[in-house]
Parts: sequence; C-alpha cells; structure tokens
Amino acid sequence: MNQPELGGLITQFNLRGHPFNTFGVFRFTGHEEDRDLHLALNSGFPLVDPLGGYYFVFQAGMPTFRKYDDGGIFQFERHIEGIEIDPVIAALPNTWARKSDNRGRTLPMVFPTVRTAAVDPEGYL
Repeated sequence: MNQPELGGLITQFNLRGHPFNTFGVFRFTGHEEDRDLHLALNSGFPLVDPLGGYYFVFQAGMPTFRKYDDGGIFQFERHIEGIEIDPVIAALPNTWARKSDNRGRTLPMVFPTVRTAAVDPEGYL
C-alpha cells in the first residue's frame, strides 16, 4: 500500500492491518519544505510483479515508475515519455492551489497525471 506519511513509497501490512515494512525513498520534488505537497507528489500505485519484486508508479507530477526487488531494494527508475503524453508534461504546474479540509487545514490540490497502472502475468507494466 502507498502511505507516504509512514516514511516510504511502499508499506507492507500484516494480516491484522499493522505496517511491518516500509521501503522506497521519496523522489526529489523541489517542494520538500511543504510536507503535504511533497507527500502528494510521492503518492502512487504499488504493484506486485508476478515474476518477483514490485513496481511503484507515481500518480502525480512527472510520470515516472520505479522497480524494486523482492527485498525492497531499488532496481531502476524510468520516466514515461512520448508524443502522446508530452502535452501533459508541458502543462504540469509549478505551484498548486490550496483548499481547506473539514478540519481547517489547507491542503494542496494535486491532480493525478497517471490514473491507473497494472502489471500483466509476464511482469510487464
């Protein structure tokens, strides 16, 4: 599961719902001083590779994914690029509007760049 507020990109839980392992270093966002924005830009989809390991697809900001081995060790990172997504990348904001939640906190309005991701039985993302 992705709960970046626990300190990593991927958190594994036991059968009772308690976290027991967190891995994946946050990516540099340029917004590290704004915790809520930094965490939002490090949100995404953790996916199990049926051939071993995990993928992590960042949901917001620059479309990127990472591969980790079974032990949570970083293997590689790739940016998703191409003429189909170039206009989306060019339109990525540098600042985000903020909105108040029901507790009076103001949170950044970060919209997803990637809305879905999956891994096929052969391990292809």
